[in-house]
Amino acid sequence: MDAYALSEVEGIRKPETGLFEIAAKQCGASLADGGWMIGDHLFADIGGGQTAGLRTVWIDRGTWPDHEHSADHVVTDVLCAMDILRDIGE
Repeated sequence: MDAYALSEVEGIRKPETGLFEIAAKQCGASLADGGWMIGDHLFADIGGGQTAGLRTVWIDRGTWPDHEHSADHVVTDVLCAMDILRDIGE
């Protein structure tokens, strides 16, 4: 992990783009550079990440049945999400 941005510390909550901007800056990047959001909340994580211009991996734990989504990838656990990022980086 290069950096993190916590809602409680920053005073900004997902899906607001500001939290994603802070996280990118902490990594020495900007949202314009692109990146990934991996998360299990369909609206805060996936919707927020997409609004911020990031590609997304949704960890679907079955908590959002019958909801449409447009995540770039859908997995069932974080290890599968990490496999996607590893495979893309090769």
